[in-house]
Amino acid sequence: MAGFMLSFAAKSRSPAPERPTTRTIPQTPASRHEPPRFHTLADSTGLNSPPLKQPPTIHTPQTEGISALSTARPFHQTSRDGNRRGGLKSPPDARSTSQSYSFHPGNRPKEKEENQDDNASAFFTDTYDADSSSDEECIQVAESLLQQEEKEAAQSWFEMSAEEKGDADADTGEEIELSDQTRERLGKSGRREVFYKDLIQDPVRLEMLLQQNPDQYKHCQLKIESAHSSTAKVLRNVNQFSEIKILGRSKCGRTYMDDEVVVEVLREPGQDKGLKTKTETHQEQEAVELMAHGEVVGLLKRASFADVEHPVLFCTLDEIEGHLMKPLCKTVPKINVKHEVKRFPSSAKQLVEIMQVTSRGDLVHKTLFPAEPTRREEYIFKVAILAWNRGNIYPRGAVLKVYIGGRDYAGGLKVLSMQQRVPRLYPRDVVTHTNDLLKIETLPGDGRVDLTNRHVFTIDPIDSKDLDDALSVWKEGDHIVVGIHIADVAAVVKEGSAIDKEARKRAVTFYPLDRKPHPMLPEPLSHGRCSLLPGKQRLALSVFFTFDENGEQVDDPYVRKTIIKSSRKFTYDEAQGVIDGVLQSTPSSICEDILQLHKIASKLRESRYNKSMLFVPFEDPRLPFVEKLSESADAHALVEEFMILTNAYIAKYLRSKFPKLMILRCHQAPTYEQLAEWREKEVGVANLVMRLQGKNVTPDTTLNYEAQTPDTPYQCQTVMVQTELWKKLCRHLEHGEWEEARRLAFMDDLHPLQCLASNHWMELMETAQYKCSDGLNQPDHFHFGLDIAYYTHFTSPIRRYADLHVHRLLHADLDGQAPRCTPDDVTRLCAHINSATARQKAFGKGCLSLKIADSLQRQPLVFRTFVDQVDSEQLTLMVPSLRAVSDRKQELPFSILGVSSQPEVVTDTAQKRDSVTVKWKKRIFSKSGASDISAKLKLLEQQQNVEQTDRNSRMDKTDIPPLTMDINPNYLCVTVQQQDWSRILKSLADFESDDQPWDDTPSTVARGKLEFDVMTSERGDGTVSLRPCQFRMEFFPGQVLQVQMSAEPRRGVLQPRTDLVHTARNASVCTRHVRDPVMTLSRFATRTTRDQHFTNYRDYARSWMPLLEMEAAYGAGGGDGGFVIERAILKMQPGEEAEASKPARCKGTFTLASKFCFDRCIEFGGKATDSIKEDEETPGNGAFPLDYLCIRYRMECPGPVVSRVKESPVPEAVDRHYTWVGHASIMDVQRLEPKQTKRPRREGRNASAVKGGQKKEGDEDPIQISVVLSPSSPPPPKQLLQKDGAEVTLEILPKSEVDRRAQLYLTILPGQDKKQTLKLAQAVAYGTSIPELEIEHFRLGIFVENHEVQAPKLPRNNRAQLLAIQTALTNSLSLIQGPPGTGKTYTGIKLVYLFCKINRQLEAEGKGKKTVLFCGPSNKSVDLVAKLLKLRLGEKCPKIIRMYGSAIESKEYPIPRGNVKSSRGMRDLMSDPELKDIALHHVIRQADKPYAEEIAKYGRFFDKCRRDPKTYRLENEDIRRYRKLLRDATVEELQEYEVVLTTCAVGGNKKLCDGTKGSVFQVIIDECAMSPEPHSLVPIIATKARQVVLIGDHKQLRPIITCQAAADLGLDQSLFERLYEQYPANTVFLDTQYRMHPQICEFPSQEFYEGKLKTRFRYREGEQPLPFWPRHPGTPEEVPHILVDVRGEEETLTVSTDEGNEKSKSNVLEAEKVMEILAFLKFHGVELQYIKVLTQYNAQRHLLEERMKQLAEQRSHNFSRYDQHKSKQNVSTVVSSQGGEWDYVILSTVRSLPSYKIEPHPTHGWCRQNLGFITDKNQVNVALTRAKKGIIIVGNVELLRCDEVWRNLVDRYQGLGCYYDATEFPPPRPAPRSGPHARRRTSSPAASNDWQQVRSSSRSRQGQ
Repeated sequence: MAGFMLSFAAKSRSPAPERPTTRTIPQTPASRHEPPRFHTLADSTGLNSPPLKQPPTIHTPQTEGISALSTARPFHQTSRDGNRRGGLKSPPDARSTSQSYSFHPGNRPKEKEENQDDNASAFFTDTYDADSSSDEECIQVAESLLQQEEKEAAQSWFEMSAEEKGDADADTGEEIELSDQTRERLGKSGRREVFYKDLIQDPVRLEMLLQQNPDQYKHCQLKIESAHSSTAKVLRNVNQFSEIKILGRSKCGRTYMDDEVVVEVLREPGQDKGLKTKTETHQEQEAVELMAHGEVVGLLKRASFADVEHPVLFCTLDEIEGHLMKPLCKTVPKINVKHEVKRFPSSAKQLVEIMQVTSRGDLVHKTLFPAEPTRREEYIFKVAILAWNRGNIYPRGAVLKVYIGGRDYAGGLKVLSMQQRVPRLYPRDVVTHTNDLLKIETLPGDGRVDLTNRHVFTIDPIDSKDLDDALSVWKEGDHIVVGIHIADVAAVVKEGSAIDKEARKRAVTFYPLDRKPHPMLPEPLSHGRCSLLPGKQRLALSVFFTFDENGEQVDDPYVRKTIIKSSRKFTYDEAQGVIDGVLQSTPSSICEDILQLHKIASKLRESRYNKSMLFVPFEDPRLPFVEKLSESADAHALVEEFMILTNAYIAKYLRSKFPKLMILRCHQAPTYEQLAEWREKEVGVANLVMRLQGKNVTPDTTLNYEAQTPDTPYQCQTVMVQTELWKKLCRHLEHGEWEEARRLAFMDDLHPLQCLASNHWMELMETAQYKCSDGLNQPDHFHFGLDIAYYTHFTSPIRRYADLHVHRLLHADLDGQAPRCTPDDVTRLCAHINSATARQKAFGKGCLSLKIADSLQRQPLVFRTFVDQVDSEQLTLMVPSLRAVSDRKQELPFSILGVSSQPEVVTDTAQKRDSVTVKWKKRIFSKSGASDISAKLKLLEQQQNVEQTDRNSRMDKTDIPPLTMDINPNYLCVTVQQQDWSRILKSLADFESDDQPWDDTPSTVARGKLEFDVMTSERGDGTVSLRPCQFRMEFFPGQVLQVQMSAEPRRGVLQPRTDLVHTARNASVCTRHVRDPVMTLSRFATRTTRDQHFTNYRDYARSWMPLLEMEAAYGAGGGDGGFVIERAILKMQPGEEAEASKPARCKGTFTLASKFCFDRCIEFGGKATDSIKEDEETPGNGAFPLDYLCIRYRMECPGPVVSRVKESPVPEAVDRHYTWVGHASIMDVQRLEPKQTKRPRREGRNASAVKGGQKKEGDEDPIQISVVLSPSSPPPPKQLLQKDGAEVTLEILPKSEVDRRAQLYLTILPGQDKKQTLKLAQAVAYGTSIPELEIEHFRLGIFVENHEVQAPKLPRNNRAQLLAIQTALTNSLSLIQGPPGTGKTYTGIKLVYLFCKINRQLEAEGKGKKTVLFCGPSNKSVDLVAKLLKLRLGEKCPKIIRMYGSAIESKEYPIPRGNVKSSRGMRDLMSDPELKDIALHHVIRQADKPYAEEIAKYGRFFDKCRRDPKTYRLENEDIRRYRKLLRDATVEELQEYEVVLTTCAVGGNKKLCDGTKGSVFQVIIDECAMSPEPHSLVPIIATKARQVVLIGDHKQLRPIITCQAAADLGLDQSLFERLYEQYPANTVFLDTQYRMHPQICEFPSQEFYEGKLKTRFRYREGEQPLPFWPRHPGTPEEVPHILVDVRGEEETLTVSTDEGNEKSKSNVLEAEKVMEILAFLKFHGVELQYIKVLTQYNAQRHLLEERMKQLAEQRSHNFSRYDQHKSKQNVSTVVSSQGGEWDYVILSTVRSLPSYKIEPHPTHGWCRQNLGFITDKNQVNVALTRAKKGIIIVGNVELLRCDEVWRNLVDRYQGLGCYYDATEFPPPRPAPRSGPHARRRTSSPAASNDWQQVRSSSRSRQGQ
């Protein structure tokens, strides 16, 4: 088939009825945004040019399906593998246009090329230059391609092979040949240091190791799982353990997947890890290893490519690194391909270098391919392994070709074919030999029995052509003879011939769905000469069985060579029609034969299956392409029974003849231990599984639904039945409809526990294998699944080579000749066939899964899944509808379900299963109300002890305190007693009459808990819970859960994906916007901001705005501040095309009553709806989204699907509805004109307490919200496009106010005023020439107070600080880099004072009032400066005001119906109490302020509303007036101050800008390196500042970016970092630090600042260092740092909660050691206020805080009860500690691994995975520089050494004698001491006794 697949051609040749048979080619511009109708190849140019000496060509294919993107032949040429290759000019109006671009790094684009940019990333933008070809030419080309595609579809593989000139198939894997010079060059390159040890490859030496040390060395087969993890399956001596885990790339060695290796065991199961942990009672214990761990030391046998030097593999892109490829087959974990990271570093992740091998074997550059981030999972790369030296972590390789799949069935099928190495074309000698065979027309007689006069017929699938088995039956006296006739392929295909060699190589036939098969034998043989076609005489090997009238076998079977002629080909449906008596056109004689065979087959089946033959399979009617066996079950059973009978007889017969040469099909039985474990686990339901009836679980136990289990625990005595199925089953029983009732009851897959038990049984089964009979004993040759001692494959020689081998043995026996093979030959053949069979099965399952995914992509479906397993991280769901494919199990991490707390796992010891309880905090409203649940809620209030008085004290009737509502987990099921279900099964199995009704319908078992079927904040009685309600739900095995599935591309193939999880009748969780928020809500950017030079706003905005949107979408998708509105009316309209290059996006609107929004505190765009009319900020004019939206519309499936469901036997088993899920951006929010303009005025006590407080018209003004669908959303259904719209469920996903404001001011950056007031902001942003400072400010800046501030509490400037102040005062832009302790904060304070001094003088000169704006990235950093201004400047302090954000203000002065969000980011949000006198929201409420009394009146009115909500009602207008009052007070107050201190985000607040009235001249941004560039620009743009000072240190904390993709593109680069190198003349480095002890400073200075830091540290007068510090080996000076080696076990959070984010780590043993050190420091007189405990993980921070509270409450570890409130003050994360300093710091590094899991040669990826934040140099710098007098580090030293920075630190500490084992520090008997801290400590005796108690208990726990 052609490499470029025509999607419409594929559809036209598909036999599936639902596919269209017509096709059109787009001809008009109106169709340019339709899906591409044909696929193209990018044409490469300049193939003979030297590698990368000229600007390379980049190809940007816009294709669908699968295409080869890196070839150079013109499109009309045909390659040797049948693929057309080369470029295709497409119409400029078609989206499938392929274009080439010249890539010229560093050059500016031409003026006319407005849509291109100056870097590689520009080629990923949405605009491209169109190709110049005409439409008519392109249409002709497309028609030609279509004709070629149809021709190939009609051709067989053999016909295509006959037309080919070559022999090889390029797309199924091959090897390349390289020249000697190239191989020599590759052998010399690589890492200098050795990464891998040499593996032992001497088989004699390895065998000696295995025999001499069988416990230490194991013979294993290696299974590669990931880059740093493999599992070795033990092949010999399996008695101890069957698997060994190998962690670390170097420990895996240079091995391939499935290699036979020798593994050295490093740790056995049950041995301790070498780590310690703590029990619940805080007792220390050893952590025990659960499985064996080892290291590969020898290679016994290479599984693949043993003789291939440069194999070719098909790969996908690595998720992180652009130069790494991951093979689909996992032969090796990754391949390091040639890439241009050095030439194009900013685009290294997007550009893939394509190479080619010349005819001389040289490897040369061909082109660069831009890999779009959104399509990474669609790309498949053909990669050749070049070399794998000892210094290379991964093999080195080269990309030869690119394919695109993952979009449809045709493209995915191509990828599957490559992945499973499915053969396509036949070699030339096979074609020649086949043609020679076809010339022979006569059949050889050779003494064959002529059966051409017998009624012989075949039964096969309707489209089957390789008919290799036929049946016949006749009577001989009183007996019945059945003939099974198998095509005699061995008589046609001679052993050793070209055809035989190719058949042996292929081993099997591969069958794709809806496509022609890939036959083992060429089609002229498999579909012709060898196939048992009707009316054709064929050679056969026939096996005859004799039966009596009762179907009992009599006489011995016998085999003959025969000649037969089939009289008819039956399909399975036709044969079933004969059995059912509905097929009338069949001759009666043949009908009698089929019925007779059916009778005998039924007898055989009954004897094999017993009662399990009653089992009925479930087949989802919505998946028509899945084979429906139940529709022709009897016909399938007929053929199956006779084939099994024949195979078993031949196996037994030939084994007796050739005991060493026979191929047996063996299926190993599970061990009795495994079966007993299964029986114990499924104790409550094992006997009720119909599929397993009669199976032996133990030698004396057989599964039987009549069996009683009296010892079954009570909890296991029930089964669950789906509610609708139970109702229907009861109706059938009551009406005596036994067949229908049997179908429901005997269909295991519909019943949760039975389905899971059956699936667990199947998981115990080993895969059946072909084995040589030589040396096999009784257990080895048994077939457990069929319960047959000897079994083989004989009946399908056309499609299986194993059958052909058996045929040849049978020929040898019949001919009296010796076989031409040895046992070793047969053993090797079996291994080869097993491998091919595994690939065939994987291909078959993959095709079915792909077909299902392709269907789900076009039509999502809701599946009823069963919870299979639960743990603290995820749910594992079993999908019965997908049982036949590998996707039958779906994993749902709790992190994508939006839960609000850590899952609570409870183990049920009776059922041997875990259950998990999770909680959600949600606000769920309904526009049309909800069902009345108030009565239930009142009962719940009583149960949860919610006092009525507490309820009455709330705001009003609508503000009800939230409760924890338990959601019914069984709302889809009923519970039935096990004995009742057993009775139903027995009765249905025994009943024969159809007219006897069931007279005793069993009852169901009710749950005893108070549970709700809905999740809602509406009580149903008109009241609403404003704050997020807490919903709790239990998940347990057997629970029924509805999930909606669609599809997504993974590894080049479409695969099913869970999109929606229904958690209650009305509630669901969309996993798409949680799992992939950027792709779902927005789009991925590809333009990097690193190393860019911008010249205008367009360039700047095109780079930064998409990154901000990515970060905003990421935060919104995974945030917890959203809410749901049910039954809203959404109206959508088709979008208008903004640009020809961009697809139209649908727009829509929905409206909400303002009162509805007011009553529920609904906000859009960060604003309450009551303030929309007087909105404080411009919403951006639609330039960016205000918020995001998840839209869900429930609708019925298309008509054909519904029809199939209705016609199915069990329509209640599946859902006919699904939910259309779309995502959109909220672009605008407007208040519409009210429909009613008159309202009566309120009078009396309900009137507002505030003057003028009467309610204006407008409370019912509708709020209209305008939305635009996101690019990735599917087209909306037609119901939403109708005039009146439709009811939908909306989940609003709020965008962060910080992100929203950054985008807002980015749109303002161009500036429209003539005065060019944004000139400085533009210069800073674009990197252009900085404007000079205004002459007045420059003049005063030169001389102002000699650049010094005379304040007693401020230190004088050093030289660097003086230079920094001079630079800042005389330039419009200056940067001050201040490393830790260098006084950058004091420098900023002095600048504030001096700027104010200049501003006052200018104001006195009549130049107007000027204001200084001081900003920082966080409230904490700004608060610190505000407090220092007050403290250090004293009376000289300017008039300063601290302005906080609205979130803090509303938290401290709650606005009624405000502050209802529950966000993890707001948990510690509060203003500093020490700044209350200058905090703006406090100041405006001071008694002497003009608006204070009015604000107080509103406060009193709100209090009345709280106390008496019936009399005093709160209205929308009250809130509006109150907000306006606060705004006016704020704006007026701001005008009184010289300095405003706030965060960067609040620096753009409209109130601040209005209050300062353009007076802000200077903007100082402290800690600027911690803020992303756009956030730092907000105050500069908003205030139009003309003098900017940036203070920071980019060597410390960088901006924290949650979206890693945005960070990689440059969002984590601060404005400070970018400008630092760009403007060296404006930059000053503060080089003297005053904080740290010289020994503490030494390492950070050398490691991070190139040794430039000077130290001026000294102890206070009379102060001495603590006595336990080590002494410097060369001087008497103390070294105040200690490293304590603690080997604890780390734990991981599974979801994001208040304890920490998802995947946050904690370490209990380290926490205990930290507490011990804290007690030790307290013993030495150090008070807690001088100590800070730091960690990089929030989970560890939470653990430390809780542990400190516990110890304080218990008064243990030298803690007092007064210390329990200090835990938050004494413990923090490293991130939140920047800017702080403490005398002593204890750092807990958390991460830990046992020694045998630590990689000897760690890679960056391994360190990133196993060390996490420890590898962040910036955070390490901060952590090491917070301490002034001493730092103690606690961690796993061996693991820390894996990182370069930490390795240097460990080496230094060890060299200075500062390293201690956990048992050595703290020392056991610290001596009492005196000193300045001694005055603040308790008496020595008490402390000493307490300390000894701590040490003794610690020692006892450590086992000393």
